[in-house]
Amino acid sequence: MRAIKVVLASLFLGASLVLAGCGGGSVDVGVGVGIDVPIASPAPRAAFDIIMFANGRQVSGVDLLPGEVQDVYLQAGNSFELDASGPVAWTLVVGGSIIRAPVGSTIAYGGANIVQTLINNARFAASTSGAGFLPNPVVVTLVATSLVDSRQEAQINVVLTN
Repeated sequence: MRAIKVVLASLFLGASLVLAGCGGGSVDVGVGVGIDVPIASPAPRAAFDIIMFANGRQVSGVDLLPGEVQDVYLQAGNSFELDASGPVAWTLVVGGSIIRAPVGSTIAYGGANIVQTLINNARFAASTSGAGFLPNPVVVTLVATSLVDSRQEAQINVVLTN
């Protein structure tokens, strides 16, 4: 490799001297250094999207893709359902704690009751109620993690109010 570089340098030097001697002026010789630039891979395709239903009716404006977070306000006493277009694992967080409770369990927090009525790889459903006046809004967070690509997550915060 070094011998090739010496030969090339000699050729460039010789060509420069010949051209300079012909009265053609000087010749600028540039050497480029090749840099491997990785080709950007396309953004990963969304493994799922999520829509929401409240009391059986689709909630307009709720269509989450991985990487998105959305807040939805709902009065306590309503039911809601999240429907994912691809297989996901649901993580339920209430009051800052991850809740691992079987379907039919009641989660009581901040004056609100949340009852999981369905949970599978595509849907999460719950009914809610309030034990009287809620002193503060209660945030029920659901994180959907794709079972196809675990790097893809979306989060919806269902904010229960009076």
